Amino acid sequence: MPDTKSAARAKERRRIDAGINRKHDKARRKLKEVRGKRVDWIEYSLEENWLCVNIRFMDRTAFHLEFEPRMLAKGGELTDWKTGNGKTLKRYRSSEIRMP
Repeated sequence: MPDTKSAARAKERRRIDAGINRKHDKARRKLKEVRGKRVDWIEYSLEENWLCVNIRFMDRTAFHLEFEPRMLAKGGELTDWKTGNGKTLKRYRSSEIRMP
C-alpha cells in the first residue's frame, strides 16, 4: 500500500518544481541577448549613491546595471488619537518616495 503522505509530498514537490521552472523560463526570455554567454569577469562600484555592476563576457561585450537607492511607501493612514483609541480617518495608497 503506497504511503499517502509521501505521495502528497511528491505531488506538492512536482507542483513547486513546475512553478520554479515557469519562473526560470520567464527570466530566460527577459534578457535573450545575454543568455548563454560565457562570463569573463564581473565588477561593481558605488558612485554617488549609485551601485553599478558590469558583467563582461568572453566575446568582449558587456552588460551594465545601475541601481539607485529609494524607498517605497507601502501605504499610510491619517489617525485621530484625541480619544486615545487611534481611529483611522483616511487610508492612503502606496506611492514611491525617492531618497535624496
